[in-house]
Amino acid sequence: MVRDVRIGLDYPVICRFCEPAPCMEACPTGSIRRNDIGAIVIFEETCSSCGNCINSCPYGAIKMHKTKGVPIVCDLCGGEPECVKRCPMNALTFQRFEVRALEITDPAYIYALREFAEQARRWGLDVE
Repeated sequence: MVRDVRIGLDYPVICRFCEPAPCMEACPTGSIRRNDIGAIVIFEETCSSCGNCINSCPYGAIKMHKTKGVPIVCDLCGGEPECVKRCPMNALTFQRFEVRALEITDPAYIYALREFAEQARRWGLDVE
């Protein structure tokens, strides 16, 4: 989670599961693979902690663990993300990307799009 105090917004910085995945291509030890649901997983036991994956991620979603000294990335908790379970407002859901991408008529999607556009206008951005 990233907190931008200038604009009063917290937002997640999560793996977008790129295809092809630059982090996987940059890993010299082959320690980054996809699990059965397509999430990126970093295998600590073979990771050299070189940081290539961190530098290659276009979204900044991979960080170095502060105490373990190995890269970490959201792996969707094996298909049952803890963030979804623990969200006190039930504002998060977990659905496979292919399914959600086709449902652009979903009222929640339309609401979020409208709210983000309004926030962008308040920041002085030109939004259609």
